Amino acid sequence: MKKILVTGGPVHAHLDSVKLITNRFRGGLMAATADKFNHLPGVEVHYLSSKASVVPNSISKQRLHIHSGFHDYM
Repeated sequence: MKKILVTGGPVHAHLDSVKLITNRFRGGLMAATADKFNHLPGVEVHYLSSKASVVPNSISKQRLHIHSGFHDYM
C-alpha cells in the first residue's frame, strides 16, 4: 500500500505578538486532489491542514491531521 501526504490551506507563522505571515487560500484544490487520490486502489491518503482549511470529503478522521500553525512543525 502506498501512502500519500497531501497538505492544504493556510499556515500561520507568527513573527512576534502582532505580526504573522500566512496565505489567504483555504485549500479547496488540495482537498479535491486528496479526494481523487483517496479513490485510487492501494493508496492511503493523509491530509495535513489548518483549522481554517477545506477538508476532503472522503478522508477519515484518523487520516486527517490538523495543525495550529507553523510552530507545530518545530
